[in-house]
Amino acid sequence: MKILVVEDNLQLRNMLIKTLGRLGYQVHDASNGLIAQRLLARGERFDLVLSDVIMPGLGGIELMLWIQQHSPDQRFLLMSGHTGNATDAMNMEKWSAILLRKPFTAELLAQKVYGMLNPS
Repeated sequence: MKILVVEDNLQLRNMLIKTLGRLGYQVHDASNGLIAQRLLARGERFDLVLSDVIMPGLGGIELMLWIQQHSPDQRFLLMSGHTGNATDAMNMEKWSAILLRKPFTAELLAQKVYGMLNPS
């Protein structure tokens, strides 16, 4: 299964790539939402987009909305260490997304990703 990791923090992005790779996922990455948008606009397809919410340029929520206009069935797992208005105002059920609060463990990440890719 292919996962796109969109995270502006290089250290965290590398940890996510390494952790998900060890779990057997094929991982691609983008350092921000604009780069991810370009990948997807070229026709790249992913089983899951794992994106930070707050990033310079195009944030995770805006990226999610853009992708869902083009691919309504796309699965998302959004990450945020912020608890402000950007995430509180979201109707996560409406967009079929789950918010993973930072910091999180590799075990919790594995559980959330598995749950998104294997809905019951």
